[in-house]
Amino acid sequence: MENRLSKLRILAGSVGIIAACTGILFFPYLLGEKLFLFPHVISDGVVQFYPQYYQLAEMLEKGQGFATYVFSSGWGNYIYISDIFELFIVMGGTQQIAYRVGIVIVCKVILSGAIFSTYLYYSGKHSTTSIIGGLTYGFSAQVLIGGIWKNQGELAIIMALALLVIAVWKKGKSIRNVILTIFALAMYATQISIYYQLVYGVVIVGCIFVSYLLKERKQHSEKKAKNKKVWIVLGVAIIVVAIILCWYIMPQMVSVFQSYRVQSGLAQWTEKWKDTFTIHNIKECITVYLRTLSPSILGVSGIEMWYGEGPGAYCEAGSYYCGLLILLMVPQAYGKDKKRNIIYSLLLAGVAVLTFFPAIRLVANGFANTYFKLTRMLGMLVVLWIGIQGLQKIVDNRENLKVKRLWITVGVILTPMLLLAVWKYRGKIYTQDMIIVSVFMLLYGVILTFYRVNQKQEKKLKYILIVLVAIESVGINYRFINNADAVTKEEWDTAYYQDGTIEAVNEIEEKDDDFFRIEKGYRSGLLDDAGVQGYHGTTYYIGGVGNRPQTELMVNLGMPALWNQRGYCGGAYGNAAAEVLFADRYALARYDECISYNYQKVDTVDQVHIFENKDAFSIGFAYDTVISQEEFEKSDYQDRRDIILQSCVVENDSPLLEDIGEADVLQTTDIEPIRYIELENYQLNTGINVETIQKNETVVVELENAKEECLNVVWSTPKEAWQKNRERIVSIYEEMGKNELVLNNQEGTTMFIIQPFSTTELTTVDKVAIKVYDTDEYYKVYEQSVAKLHKNELQLEEWSDTSMKGSITVDSKKLLYLSIPYNKKWTYLVDGEKVQAERVNYAFTGIVLEPGEHEVEVQFRK
Repeated sequence: MENRLSKLRILAGSVGIIAACTGILFFPYLLGEKLFLFPHVISDGVVQFYPQYYQLAEMLEKGQGFATYVFSSGWGNYIYISDIFELFIVMGGTQQIAYRVGIVIVCKVILSGAIFSTYLYYSGKHSTTSIIGGLTYGFSAQVLIGGIWKNQGELAIIMALALLVIAVWKKGKSIRNVILTIFALAMYATQISIYYQLVYGVVIVGCIFVSYLLKERKQHSEKKAKNKKVWIVLGVAIIVVAIILCWYIMPQMVSVFQSYRVQSGLAQWTEKWKDTFTIHNIKECITVYLRTLSPSILGVSGIEMWYGEGPGAYCEAGSYYCGLLILLMVPQAYGKDKKRNIIYSLLLAGVAVLTFFPAIRLVANGFANTYFKLTRMLGMLVVLWIGIQGLQKIVDNRENLKVKRLWITVGVILTPMLLLAVWKYRGKIYTQDMIIVSVFMLLYGVILTFYRVNQKQEKKLKYILIVLVAIESVGINYRFINNADAVTKEEWDTAYYQDGTIEAVNEIEEKDDDFFRIEKGYRSGLLDDAGVQGYHGTTYYIGGVGNRPQTELMVNLGMPALWNQRGYCGGAYGNAAAEVLFADRYALARYDECISYNYQKVDTVDQVHIFENKDAFSIGFAYDTVISQEEFEKSDYQDRRDIILQSCVVENDSPLLEDIGEADVLQTTDIEPIRYIELENYQLNTGINVETIQKNETVVVELENAKEECLNVVWSTPKEAWQKNRERIVSIYEEMGKNELVLNNQEGTTMFIIQPFSTTELTTVDKVAIKVYDTDEYYKVYEQSVAKLHKNELQLEEWSDTSMKGSITVDSKKLLYLSIPYNKKWTYLVDGEKVQAERVNYAFTGIVLEPGEHEVEVQFRK
């Protein structure tokens, strides 16, 4: 009983120290003065997930349960509460969601540190080692910096749980162990993505393998007999787990493998090998070294790295930071045990390979460019685990401390940083962080040296070490957590989504209760504004992996992809063909003009101008003919916008090619411009003067470049300089090498400027052409196609996010196109009978209709 109370006191003390440090570090967030949202950290950050949290909270408020389908997420998505942290964020309703995001990261820091500390204690480590290990793990780069991403903090908790489960089972069997194992497996299955489950499943099995390799037994014969049983049990377990994983994740892994990110990553494989010894890769490795000493040493979120984008962006940068004391202890772990030395060396060599070789890093990080999503956790875990072994040796027996080795380690760690600071990196390394790192390294060196020679003060010096690690945990991370880039409560309450859009949407919905989508000529948050502001849109953020059918449609219709990342769709605004496919009925703009064709202004609400599409469609319409994807993609990129309004695009082997039939002739726009300007090797940010654009003239800005790029087209009149929101993004995709932006209602415009969308090394574009057409002539084919489709439009009678009902009459066998993203969870009924749906127009849904009048129903199955 006394032993158990002693354990509880030690664990409670560890949790108390971690909680106190967390409270100091996150004090402004706990008070609600700041929110754990970072507007300049984009990739998979909580800023992107805020709209999803909002919709989930709204879903609970409406009593829709824990999962539903909504059209306000992307083009339409199945959303659900996936883990306990998400449940906490959303269960309090739509108010204070942003505040609860910060509370959750606080909980993750405390939980990860507490669980890791418990694991160390159950593994037989001294209380000093356990407390220091918990502090360094909870305040590591993985939890704090990675915590900006939705599931990086969860990953740290899961790995700590896995290690704890291994530790408790090694001590014996009990019902407590079973309960803990079930909880760990539940976290593993629900908290992280499929790719993470696969990679870390292998890592956890590896941990079990290493733990048995290092396990000591008293008798050789007993060791040999038990080892045989262990290998049999372990082998059977691996086979069973492999079968379960293949059954469970294989379909989803196939989907991930087919995604744009993985496919483009595979295409870059050979090029990445060539990048190994480039200056850029060497700088990346130097970045990992520096950020392992202090995550903020080269800047904080929102401040671009000295060599540009990519790994310099803060939360995806390589950093194995897990405490400076731990780094000093890594060499101390080496001793007389050759087996252990070999294992330590192999693990560290593995981290070095993951860090240095871009091609291996690409695969290890899930083809996420050069982001250190997965390798950060692996590298940090290896460094921390080996450092803990070194610290435990010293705590067990102070004479194990190699003082000479300690000071050599201090010199080896600090010297490159100081040389870089006065040489190539002068002005790039933050002096404050450099001083903090140097002071703590020297203090640790002095205290440990004193600890080695002073037996009387041994206990006191252990306490000093704990206090010093606690101060370091707060001091090193303080600037990142409390930097100016975090959103303040005042900013959140007065800006971002509070920009008049919600009021404009409410005004529209009071007059129109049909299904429709809305385009915006500006961004309120980032891309998923619709979920928070209560409308159906066409911009979305679906992660770096992306959704292949959606990205294929986006590319083939020339819709923009922000930051050259196809998981970021910039919407259909200004793209007439796409606006028809998406059932766009309204557009919102900051200026009294709408670049889309045939939109008329109907209202202004709180400085937001509302435009209505005269050619708007409901949720669907019927096609007479179809065309295969292969044939469609053979056509010129400019003609595709005409073709897709005449023939529905179907898969190459689709039975619809025979069932519905292909068109004999497809009309395309083929007219000469009234006037045009063409420039080769155009210098970005240079003004292009044009003859004043007149009423009823359409401007087409054509861009051509050998390399895929994301550009901004800006325009102005003589009376104004460039102003925010008079711009539109254009993506030049590698498949076509060119794209165009079509602008209407530009009367008075006299200048165009092409700019890079984000910081890039690009300074010129191969070719820019600005062509001016007569609007009526330019849209003649479009008008004919739209008029024909309106004759076969589905008349929607009832609709919600999960069910729709409408009627349609067709005079021949046709294909009913529905602006509902293809998903097998939807059920389609025609005249009460279930029918088979097909994927059409890359990402949407189509069903065959026989001649006559029909009642069509669609229902979503949770």
